[in-house]
Amino acid sequence: MRNVRLDWLATEVMNELTTRARRAVQDLLTETARRPDRWPAPGGEEVAEEFGTSCWIVFVAYRDGIEVRDVGWLSCDGGVLRGHQGGGHPLPAG
Repeated sequence: MRNVRLDWLATEVMNELTTRARRAVQDLLTETARRPDRWPAPGGEEVAEEFGTSCWIVFVAYRDGIEVRDVGWLSCDGGVLRGHQGGGHPLPAG
């Protein structure tokens, strides 16, 4: 597996997620790190996204791994759609 670094924004979001959500994002990070064939060109200039069932990451690639710029999580609690992205700011319920 390659290196995975979290940008400050992604770190903030991860710190605000529930244990279940954090585990889902970590699984997506692990899967993404193992698949360099899906990465954008190395150098950190091209942004890519990967999606899990209820989460997503935005990242750039370098020769030795990826840097995650943002993390998103979407869940349905009590019939209300909720999400977090970009520093943990709640997405509008709907």
